[in-house]
Order: sequence, then C-alpha cells, then structure tokens
Amino acid sequence: MKTRAALIVAALGMASSVFGQAQTQGSATWTLQYFVATPTTAGNWASGVTIAAAPGGIVGQNQAALLRLSFGLSGTPGGVNADGVPVGSPLTWSSTLGGSGAGGLGGLLSGDVNITATEATGGWSNTSASFQTSVRRQILSPYATGGGNGLVNGDVTGTGPSGAVTDIQPAQFGADAALLDHGNNLVVWRGLWIPANYANRTVTFTPSLGSLGFLSQVYAIDQNYANGGNSALPVALFVQTLFGPGVGVQVVPGPSSLALLGLGGLVAARRRRA
Repeated sequence: MKTRAALIVAALGMASSVFGQAQTQGSATWTLQYFVATPTTAGNWASGVTIAAAPGGIVGQNQAALLRLSFGLSGTPGGVNADGVPVGSPLTWSSTLGGSGAGGLGGLLSGDVNITATEATGGWSNTSASFQTSVRRQILSPYATGGGNGLVNGDVTGTGPSGAVTDIQPAQFGADAALLDHGNNLVVWRGLWIPANYANRTVTFTPSLGSLGFLSQVYAIDQNYANGGNSALPVALFVQTLFGPGVGVQVVPGPSSLALLGLGGLVAARRRRA
C-alpha cells in the first residue's frame, strides 16, 4: 500500500500534506447504483449474463448485484474553444500549484473510493476469465489509465468473501489538458457482488473516502493554454469530496427455496388434519 501511495504522489506531483485540503472551488460526488445480473447457466459467470436495464430490483437465487460507481462534478467541465480559451466553469487556484492560477474546469482527474457492505460473506468478481467481460471488477475507460480496480482483502485479484472493495482509483493522465476526457456524471467502475446465501435480507453498500485518504482531483485548463508549452499541461487540483447515500440490495430466497417452504407447509397441514 505504501508503494501504491508513493506512485500516486509521484504521478500527481503533490505533497502528502495537501491530501486532505481542497485547492480550488467545487466538489466531486461519488454515487452507487446496482443492477440485477443473471447468468445464463446458474453459477457460471464466465459466459452469458443478462443485466437488468433499470437500477435496483430484487436479487434472487443464482443472481447477483452489479454495482456501478459514478462521479458528478459540481461545475461544468469542458475543453477549449477555437481560440484556445477554456470553456469549462471558471476556476482559480494558487499559482504555486502550477500555471497562472486561473482557467477553466477540464474534468475529473482522479479519485480514491472504498465501497463497504453491511456483511462480509459475499464474493466479488475480478478481471479473470472466470467472469464475463460485462461483470468484471474494473475501472472503465478512459479512467483506467492510471487507476486501480479496487482491492478485495488487500488483493487486486481477490474475490472474497469480503465486505469491502478498497481503493478504487479511477484516473486519467496526459500532457495536453484539452485532449483529456471532459465528461461528467459518468460510470467509472463496476464490480459484481455475489451473495453467499439467499436468506431474506437487505445488504447495504456505502461509498466512502478511500483508505489512502486522497481527496478527489479535478484538472484545470490554464487561461494561457493557447500559448502552448507548460500552459497546455493539466493543473491537478484537489476538491471537496462528497458521497451519495448507500444502496440497499434486497436478497430473497429463490423459487427452489420457496417451493421447499411451500412443501413444508403442506406436510404440516396434512399432519394437523391427521
């Protein structure tokens, strides 16, 4: 973990003392949703998988919850116009952090997020061939260039059982700020959670600040971008980091369990009549 932190510090060029301090205006909010996933063959997540079109729903026997993590920036990110002038929401910052100290919001640069469940019995997907592409635990492009897919029990390839995925780190890097992604409200990570059992309950998943303690970063496009050279570099800036509410995944017994319960009731009724 110390090596990972050192690599991030080196990549961002920031001292560790500023990790807990916002350096410019605005915020980044991290939000979770889940979608019910159903394998074509029970217990086999390597081949066909059907994913519900709408978020939420009930996870029944042999199904799982596909969690998706998205970010939302409080400002409007953007590139530059034909004259090289930033078009995103205006930002100001200390020029000691790079550039002139004024420009426009370009977009999200990086983040560090933990996802914690209210129980530690379920399993998680990873990037191996054991899981079909659409349900693998991974950062989505273009934020996979410098980030991490998240650790399960401290292992990037871990599958659990575990009650958390830690240090999910979507990030993008590049030398030309105008060529980075300027999207907002985008899904940047997904991971499949597979219940260990289908007892009737609700399991809540909550996003929070990553265990490394890094605030989210946006990048600014300097007002002098059109001059080229160092002015074209993205200026990495920490912002206030917020989190949406947790999501509750309702797990229920599948049809086979319900049938057994019904059979048990029928036997009991016959005994009473006898």
